[in-house]
This record gives sequence, C-alpha cells and structure tokens, in this order.
Amino acid sequence: MSEQGQKSFVERIDAVFLPVKNLKESLVWYQEIFGFKLQYKNKRMGGLAVAPIVDFTLSKFQFFSTY
Repeated sequence: MSEQGQKSFVERIDAVFLPVKNLKESLVWYQEIFGFKLQYKNKRMGGLAVAPIVDFTLSKFQFFSTY
C-alpha cells in the first residue's frame, strides 16, 4: 500500500500525563524552554498547551523515583 493510502495507527491523543517531582519548577521549565502556554494549575496538576488543540498535563507525584 502506498504511503498516501495508509491509515495512521494513531489519529489523536486526548491526554498525556507526565509525572514530576516539583510541579512549579517543571511548569516554568516547559514554558521557558518550549514556549508552552499554561492552561490551568492546581495543587497536584498543571496543564500546558502545546498547539491549538494539543495539550499535556504535568502531575506532581509525592513518591517520585527515577530509574
């Protein structure tokens, strides 16, 4: 099948959650480095706009570990 005729496996992603140790610092970092716009923020989560209809959420985890 040609590339034009292929259907994409993923057409849309509704939610992406990234675990972070420090929500405030992480929100600032993504805004400064990538220019993402803050959509909302509460004690546990913050949403950032990546594109007009694409966003992702940073979630604060109390017991965060790296591998």
